[in-house]
Amino acid sequence: MRILRLLLVALCATIAMEAYGIEPSTQIVVRDGRKVYVHKVEKGHTLYSIAKAYGVTEKQIIDCNEGLSPATLRIDDIIFVPCVEKKGGSKQKTQGDGKDGGKYYIHTVQSGDTFYSIARHYKISVDVLRADNPSVDPSTLSIGTELRIRRGEVGYATTDDIDKSEKREQGEEPKQELRSNEYVVQKGDTVYSLSQRAGLSEREFMALNKLRSPSDLKLGMVVKLRSDIEEGIAQPGSEDVSAQDAEMEQSEAIEEAEMGNQSADAEETIAPQKQRERLSGRSDSNPIVDNRPKLPWFLFGLDDDEVDLFRPNNVQFIELGANSTLKVALMLPFQIDGKAKPLYVDLYRGVLLAMEDLKAEGLSVDLTVFDTQNDAAIIDDIMTYEDAFLDAHLIIGPVYEKEMQYIINHAEREGVAVVSPLANIESLQSPVLFQMQPERTHKYDKIKHLLNDDREVIVIYASTNDGGYLSDMNGIITSSRRRDLVFNYNQGAFFYKRTASGGRGESVSIDDIVRSRHDKTFVIVADGATDIDRILTTLSSSKTKLLDRGAAIGRYDVVGNYKWTRLNNVDPQSFFKNNVSFISSYHLKRSNEVIRIFDARYIKRFGSLPSAYSYRGYDAALIFCSRMFLGFEDNIFSQQFKPLTTTYRFMPEGGINVNTEWICESYNDDFTITVK
Repeated sequence: MRILRLLLVALCATIAMEAYGIEPSTQIVVRDGRKVYVHKVEKGHTLYSIAKAYGVTEKQIIDCNEGLSPATLRIDDIIFVPCVEKKGGSKQKTQGDGKDGGKYYIHTVQSGDTFYSIARHYKISVDVLRADNPSVDPSTLSIGTELRIRRGEVGYATTDDIDKSEKREQGEEPKQELRSNEYVVQKGDTVYSLSQRAGLSEREFMALNKLRSPSDLKLGMVVKLRSDIEEGIAQPGSEDVSAQDAEMEQSEAIEEAEMGNQSADAEETIAPQKQRERLSGRSDSNPIVDNRPKLPWFLFGLDDDEVDLFRPNNVQFIELGANSTLKVALMLPFQIDGKAKPLYVDLYRGVLLAMEDLKAEGLSVDLTVFDTQNDAAIIDDIMTYEDAFLDAHLIIGPVYEKEMQYIINHAEREGVAVVSPLANIESLQSPVLFQMQPERTHKYDKIKHLLNDDREVIVIYASTNDGGYLSDMNGIITSSRRRDLVFNYNQGAFFYKRTASGGRGESVSIDDIVRSRHDKTFVIVADGATDIDRILTTLSSSKTKLLDRGAAIGRYDVVGNYKWTRLNNVDPQSFFKNNVSFISSYHLKRSNEVIRIFDARYIKRFGSLPSAYSYRGYDAALIFCSRMFLGFEDNIFSQQFKPLTTTYRFMPEGGINVNTEWICESYNDDFTITVK
């Protein structure tokens, strides 16, 4: 139905666009609670022609795009155009302020309008229209009255449904008699609340009522709270089925359910109580109640350890065939507290380039973007009203961990993977959650061989030291041949043994240490750029001097802090001379051919240089979208992925699925760089 609704919206715009020679945009995203077209400016386009083509005003477009004006419009710019549906001759405006937050259109009643003609016009259920306008009497509708039209319900009702409602109201059609196991959905009812009322899990309630997703539940719908079998009502055609045939059908249905292939027919064939016991592994004597809160746990004041009580044991991920259409929901806080966050726009742009590459491979992907604004109320609206979210097979975002809990509960029920593109997840646990930022516990896996008993390890301190880096090193150095030195500069470089109190002991010759034929590793924990540069220069000078004298020296390496690469006072040449290895979360070299090609595409498309957020957005979309077409669970774990120049590998750890791949950059004394 969502596709039908969007097609109806696009059709109105297409008629106008053809007159102005502007190709219609088929991409609609949600920004600030409103649906907007994503339009790429081409040669000959002006703000005036774009506005006329879409049936909006220039000011409406300018309001959607900060800093845009007729003078600043450029070819290849990506701009947003508000979606405005033209509703005949009726006056219509969008309510975007107040408590409704832009969830409604406002329809002003014109001469000849009736409650039912308005419902037909918007193809919205009469019950929904009545529920959203409780103070309006449908029988005495007055010209000028303003009616709220719920955006999320437009296009869902058929003319036949509305005609039947009108006949029932006028007494021309008898009202439906409800059976004792049936219920009419009221305002405020949800799948969760009705499943609790029925004593079923949400999945069982949806199966009983043939609901594909929670969004299929509509106001005024008649639903079952118990099955017809439990109620003692004969199934249509059951009298034609012999006892033997019925037993065979039930046996086949149970087998399907055990294999996880729970078809609608299977669920109607088995007596619900027996089916629930078989599927959940429990009986009435050992009930399990799904008591997870519907709202985010942090709104309930729950502690982090209490949240673990709500985690399911396992999840079966959605799988798509090669010819399916993948529906992706991208959730980003494009603005927080009214302030724009351009870096998240960069991430979104990276995702768009990945979409282009996926489609070039013949894959069908439908992307919908939501602006969460880091606001739980907005996320609630998205989950309640947006079919594009509820029907999504994959969710990328939200950015912040506390936003994710709300999303996770939905994702676990639906078997949808949730990709955290940026955050280090601290307390949240869920088998559907994938963290792209490499997990800290694996940070130094690739250099542990430089710090074990195979080597002598020399830790060099200075007057000021990096406490965090020192703590990391102390946690991973396992060599029993560790020595701690203190560096001091006084018209020359001097090294001393470090005392237990952190002071300077007797002096040490650095030449003697370098001369040693044993393999060794220097760990420099000094914090100041000048000290770091002097220590590296002293080490390389000692090595050069000894080699010039014909001395046979053992190999040494330096384990460095990645922040050195950003220090202006440290000579990068010293990295090569000292075999320095760095650990980083992301590998990016602008000179790399893969990056140069990506950068050129990005600049041509968006007119700016990509940021690290752009690359991460591309990586997230390319890795996870492509896996959805191959059998997700069998093709995501333990495999290496390298969309650009950074490698990822995902493993289940600590209650979530984490990226275990940190990047090790090694600067070699032959002036090459090794990345692993």
